[in-house]
Amino acid sequence: MSEFNAQLHAYLKQHYHFDTFRPGQAEVLTALLERHEDVLAVLPTGTGKSLIYELAGRYLGGLTVIVSPLLSLMQDQVARLNAHGIRRTVALNSMQHPRTKFFILQNLAKFDYLFIAPETLMQPGVLETLAQQPVNLLVIDEAHSIAQWGPDFRPNYLELGRAYQAFKQPRLLLLTATAGTKVRADIQSQFTLPKPLTEFVYSVNRPNIHLRTEKVANEQEKHARLLELVQSLPGPGIVYLSSKKQANQIRIDLQQKTDRKVATYHGDIENEQRFAIQQQFMQNQLDVIVATSAFGMGIDKADVRWVIHYHMASDLEGYLQEIGRAGRDQQPAVAILLYTETDDYLVNNLLISGIPEDVTIKHFYRQTPHYAFDPQQLRLLQYYASQGMDAQGVTQLFQRRLLVKRLALQQMVQYVEIAADKRNYLLRVFGETELTGDAAGNWSTQATPLDIEALALPTTVPNQTAATIDWQTRLEKLFNQ
Repeated sequence: MSEFNAQLHAYLKQHYHFDTFRPGQAEVLTALLERHEDVLAVLPTGTGKSLIYELAGRYLGGLTVIVSPLLSLMQDQVARLNAHGIRRTVALNSMQHPRTKFFILQNLAKFDYLFIAPETLMQPGVLETLAQQPVNLLVIDEAHSIAQWGPDFRPNYLELGRAYQAFKQPRLLLLTATAGTKVRADIQSQFTLPKPLTEFVYSVNRPNIHLRTEKVANEQEKHARLLELVQSLPGPGIVYLSSKKQANQIRIDLQQKTDRKVATYHGDIENEQRFAIQQQFMQNQLDVIVATSAFGMGIDKADVRWVIHYHMASDLEGYLQEIGRAGRDQQPAVAILLYTETDDYLVNNLLISGIPEDVTIKHFYRQTPHYAFDPQQLRLLQYYASQGMDAQGVTQLFQRRLLVKRLALQQMVQYVEIAADKRNYLLRVFGETELTGDAAGNWSTQATPLDIEALALPTTVPNQTAATIDWQTRLEKLFNQ
């Protein structure tokens, strides 16, 4: 063990009371802190990515800025640091009162960790104010979002390279659980660095998660199968859908036809209600969360035993992110994808709906009066216009983007369709060495009945003492209001 490595372990013991690091943690910290390298780390879910930036921020001192995609995830991250005794932690986000935002920005020197979404970071005045404060570490959490969301959903992710320069090139750490070769290249391209990012890429394989796909005849059969699974699978679980409206309907049906405690979690739910649902799920006062896959969860719950996709994800990276919410305690878990012949058409339509059509682009650049633009598409077009792109360039960009998305959807459909070697199929897509023997197993299709007992899923005792909690007070305390 090198001298620095010994110091690192001593630091871990002193501040976190752990004797050893989880896989990848020490390697990333050594590159970041001893060799002064900028790092892109692709580490499995449940390996403690948050401890890496938390420890690195402590070690470096000064201000650490963490770019995080979801408000709910920021809440969880702030609470975790507070639990570790780090009180100089704050989140700056869209739900706060303007006076609160102003106070945070005027008192940045009082904080060690600042959590912020890219949209807030790039707001006029916010980046400029932050840039006046020495930033020692810039962390991009869920870094795959740069490639996954930046080009056609949240373009402020494409501005993070500018933020890095505004902060005078601090130490840079990008963290994610899944990122194939193309996604990693897209991430690298967003930053002008003295030398390329040092990459630590661990396997996407989650051997403790049983991978199962079930092809069903129609929507009615799928719905009935979902009810059966939710009733029979033990422990907390998540159901993913593409539609907010259908998520609400399924939540009602599950409440009425099963004995599970169920809540819906998506973008139309009020912020405070989402926070309450998140905390209830963490405390086992809720059994099942029905969530839209596009919105995500932002919940770091170790004992989620199962994830069911009622609608499949649009790509394998998103799928692996979502099933990675199960079994973070390394105990057995199961990921089940229910599929009908028409599901890929549904996902394809969602892909198309998010990208401006050629005629919409023409009307935008012609400034057609009273043209009804979709708000999200309008924001995208305004962003690319602000970058100096003309109508032809934007049209070609979105045509390429749509092709990439359709190819990714084909890979997702192929994963569902193949009847053999599903685990190795995922490894091949991500350029990893295939497994042999028993290690390549732990997957199944509808060709064999699902033996839930054989999965040996641990049970979780529900929290029956759902104490009355003033969520408004909890929320205000969490954000130091």
